[in-house]
Amino acid sequence: KGIMAALMHILHEQGFYDYDDLAGSYWQEYACNGKEMTSILHVLTHRSGLNQFPDGMPFEEQFQWEKACSVLASMASLDCIGGKHHYHARTFGVLTGRLAELMTGEKLQVLLEKNIFDVLGIDRIFFGLPETRFRELALIDDTAHANSYLTQFNQMSVLGGLNPSSNGCANALSLAKLYAALLPEGVEGKSLLKSQTVENATILRRAPDDPVLPEQWTKFGLGWVLCGPDDAPERMFGHGGA
Repeated sequence: KGIMAALMHILHEQGFYDYDDLAGSYWQEYACNGKEMTSILHVLTHRSGLNQFPDGMPFEEQFQWEKACSVLASMASLDCIGGKHHYHARTFGVLTGRLAELMTGEKLQVLLEKNIFDVLGIDRIFFGLPETRFRELALIDDTAHANSYLTQFNQMSVLGGLNPSSNGCANALSLAKLYAALLPEGVEGKSLLKSQTVENATILRRAPDDPVLPEQWTKFGLGWVLCGPDDAPERMFGHGGA
C-alpha cells in the first residue's frame, strides 16, 4: 500500500489528477450504488466506504485483477463516504491501481516500472510474482496460530496474481531504497517526489468525529501511515504489513 501511495503522488505531480477529483470521473463504472461522490482523497485516506470485498468472495478471486476491479466497481458503499476511517486491507491497492490505469491509459505494472522501479534500479519488488521466482521466497510459517489465514499468502495463485494491497513480494534493500527516495535528499542522487508533495501527504487526515486514540496505529495521511510520536506523527511515515 505504501508503494501504491507513492505511485499515486507521482501521478498527481505529473498532472493526471487532483486529490479532490471524483473517482467516477475516471472510472465510470464505479459511480453507482452510493459511490458517486467518492473522491480520490477519500480512497487515499481509507474513507471510501469500500473497506472490504463482499462477504463470500473467494480469497483467490481477490487476487484476480479484472475480477477484483469489477466487483468493487459494482458494489454498494459499505459505510459513509468521507466519514470515519476503516482500514482498506485488501481493497486499497485495487482502487488506487485501477484509478491509476484509467487516468493514464497504461497498465499498472508498466506504471510501477516506469515511475519507480526503473528510476531507482529496483528489480526485487513484485506485484504478481513470476513462478520462476517462487523458490526465492521466505514462506510464512504460522504453525503457532491455529486456523490463521496468513499461510494462504504462500499460495502461488495468490502471490502470482495482482492485488497491490496484499501480495507484494520484495527484499529489504529494495524497500529501503524506495522509501529513501521519498526523502528530500533522495537516494543515489534520485528522488521520486517533491518535498512539498510528501509534506502534504503526511498531514493527518481524519474526520472531525473520528479522533485518533493514542493506542491506534491507523493514523493516515494520503495513503501512508503516520507513525511518529504523538505530538508529531508526520515525522515517520510508510506502511507495515502482515
